[in-house]
Amino acid sequence: MKRHRLLNLFGFGLLIGLAAVCTSCVNNISEEDVPDRPDAPAERVPITFKVKSGAASTRADNNYFSEGTQIGLYAMLTGTAVSGERYIDNAELLAGANNVLVPTSDLFYPEGSDNALDFISYFPYRPEGAAAGEATVAVSLQSDQTLAANYSQSDFLLAKKDNKAADSNTVELEYEHKLTKVCVVLTPGVGESAPEMLKANPRLIATDFYTRGSYNLITGEIRVDEESKADIYPSGTWKIEEGKLVGKEFIVFPQSVSSRQMLQLEWNGRVYSCMVTAEGSQDVKGKQFVIDVNLVQKEAGMLAGVIASIKDWPTEAIRTESTGGSDYKGLHLDILSFSTSNVYRVHASNKPVAEICLEYLKSNDLTSRAIVTYPLDAEGKSEMGQGTLLRLLDSDEAVCGGTVRWNEADNTFSYTAGTSPGAGVVYFDTDGGCHLSPEGQMADVSVVRYTIRDTRDGSVVEYPVVKIGTQYWMRSNLQATLYRDRRALQQIVSLGSAPGYLHADGSDFYFYNGEALLQGELSPSGWKIPSKSDWEKLEGYVGGDASLLKDGTWGYLGNSTNGDTQVAPVLNSSMMHLLPSGMWFNGEHYAEGRMSAFWSLEGDGTIPDKTVFFTGQENAVIWNGTKITGQDYYKGLSIRCVRK
Repeated sequence: MKRHRLLNLFGFGLLIGLAAVCTSCVNNISEEDVPDRPDAPAERVPITFKVKSGAASTRADNNYFSEGTQIGLYAMLTGTAVSGERYIDNAELLAGANNVLVPTSDLFYPEGSDNALDFISYFPYRPEGAAAGEATVAVSLQSDQTLAANYSQSDFLLAKKDNKAADSNTVELEYEHKLTKVCVVLTPGVGESAPEMLKANPRLIATDFYTRGSYNLITGEIRVDEESKADIYPSGTWKIEEGKLVGKEFIVFPQSVSSRQMLQLEWNGRVYSCMVTAEGSQDVKGKQFVIDVNLVQKEAGMLAGVIASIKDWPTEAIRTESTGGSDYKGLHLDILSFSTSNVYRVHASNKPVAEICLEYLKSNDLTSRAIVTYPLDAEGKSEMGQGTLLRLLDSDEAVCGGTVRWNEADNTFSYTAGTSPGAGVVYFDTDGGCHLSPEGQMADVSVVRYTIRDTRDGSVVEYPVVKIGTQYWMRSNLQATLYRDRRALQQIVSLGSAPGYLHADGSDFYFYNGEALLQGELSPSGWKIPSKSDWEKLEGYVGGDASLLKDGTWGYLGNSTNGDTQVAPVLNSSMMHLLPSGMWFNGEHYAEGRMSAFWSLEGDGTIPDKTVFFTGQENAVIWNGTKITGQDYYKGLSIRCVRK
């Protein structure tokens, strides 16, 4: 998929949080190793520690470690390297009140006034520390830095204090960041606003960065594990500052970056990427990058990005700009929110070649919400017999990667199981075929949500789409006030008065009487008001269990004869999102929160005698009359459209 490059940087990394595990500390040099000097103190001097004022932790606790944070400590006789004989070997310190660091067991200076110590302290504490004779400690970043504890554990801080002689003064340790923090800023483009961007809540992933490595306590060299690449999910939440979205940040190792490392962003149902490339090298340890992404939805898959600043943590900045755009073929599935539609379209060479669906698979052999991709034919219809199961959401079985084949006649599927636990990155060829790894020449693709775009009133109204079985349904109720030919619908209050729509002030729900259905086409182009058989097909797929279709909070409808007003379960497993919208009755919005009902319309343009109703107290699909009892006019019901 097309993406702009952000700019070259030699490495990324971020430091935050504070926490770790524990181990005890040992003073290794024995008393006989210390010369018996006449000027030696009568008692061994205890060692006390404190965080030096101004030390920066990545936890938001006034730049100090929060109480209980675990920190590692080494001490050597001055002039001895940490890879040599250690006087204190990986002792555990706990952060206490007033920035004091408390050893988990007593520590003392060596006897003898000439026996000064060199201290090395690091965070986060690791019980294994540096092996004997070695100077490197393992460093690891958490992939999911959205969790505060994981964000904290992704930090790496180091403090050194050399030639500290035995006295009663506290050892002040000033910690420095040894990784890099990446902060992301989203700048609205022309016609966009920060409040609207905030409402859309863009999803962000940093892809293909190293997550394991080591730090050399002597040389400061950081080495990464070449096999540890993963996606990183940033910490923080978006907020508005100076007309921009800020608040997302993450930690990565200083590292040479490749053409596969990027930011992938889903915004308003479209997936974008900003590429990262490497030109030369920079010392980025302890630096902070601010990446400013200009959100202009122009060409598919492309955003303009700049490295707005590269600065010490947390001072001055150096401005540098992007070098241009690049193509990237892999799609990271976690970037797809499915919030604005359950279906995305994959485009290659400006035409749709595949779709990605979050759908409910229900059979005797496999029942789960799942992400499935299907190639599209020349008319843009799904090749239902060639689905690829990418991920199960309700099961951890390693059966993904197999083929989903639908029988459209009876609305069932068969599945040939794969062996994958679930895909993270997928690739597409020019025919819409999906691959779990790049095989030969993969297509440059762009990914956009698939919605119903209704333009009848001169603006664009988008309705989300959900695939259930072999049917594609509107995921929300129709809200049209014009016929498809743009004739105005009359807003009415009383049923039986005239064809029209009904809408209560302050409500999101629109209702239509049957007379309005008979006067013109209400459904968007390419879609239709479902027939009785369309509803029966849906009912059959969910096994008659309306709980799989219903969403929201439902109440009991009607009067109970035995005092039982229990409400039936609401699961919404199919993601149809049927809300208890009520209906229009006796001149008002009736039974909102307790029931809903939807129109049926046959292919010959007639309204059947009965249509579907749903109530709070039961999960059977109810078939009820379309006309008011004893009257010759129709009810006021909701509309959900199904694709033709």
